Amino acid sequence: MDLVKRVGLFGGCFDPIHRAHIAFAKATANQLNLSTIRFVPVGFPAQKTPSASFSQRCTMVEIAINNSRDKRLVIDKGETYDSARGPNYSFETIMRIQKELPDSELFLILGEDQFVNFRTWKNWKWILQNINLAVCARPHNGVDKPIKITSTFLLSKFRDVFKEKIFIVNLKLDDSSSTMLRRRLKKNVGLGNMVDVDVFEYIKRSKLYQN
Repeated sequence: MDLVKRVGLFGGCFDPIHRAHIAFAKATANQLNLSTIRFVPVGFPAQKTPSASFSQRCTMVEIAINNSRDKRLVIDKGETYDSARGPNYSFETIMRIQKELPDSELFLILGEDQFVNFRTWKNWKWILQNINLAVCARPHNGVDKPIKITSTFLLSKFRDVFKEKIFIVNLKLDDSSSTMLRRRLKKNVGLGNMVDVDVFEYIKRSKLYQN
């Protein structure tokens, strides 16, 4: 009998994608034995307005994952980006991919800062009933100390049935963030190795994040 495919869904603005995104995806695939990580650029975010267009963000993701040389990393361009339709929600993305991959076990990949606010998400209980969470610790708001994920936190915030659907990904902390990169680009400050060199060249050619 064929083993069930384990697939990670990594949603976000990726505005721009940076080294921590790629490292997180690889670590999640390695530690949870996932066959594929789908990067899902959000078309029309519910809680923020991207600086780059949907098409530009998709291009940057494609460049970064191609240069990662990791065949497990792929892009999913299935989100809508029509402002007249309204925001994209994670539960809708999950429903779409469930239909595409009915025999796969799905893992929604979250940063720890997103996880702390997870109960504010639309239909968050439905999400946990239908998918696993892969949560990675990372610096929060530029502070060196990460938010602590503990069994006490999980017990106090989620029922026991949900606890078993939350998996912690261990990863060396990296303070790279899209917000920080946009600020540095606006000030014409170098990015070092925080973004793929070809992504950086695309940003410069497209004159992104200058205003």
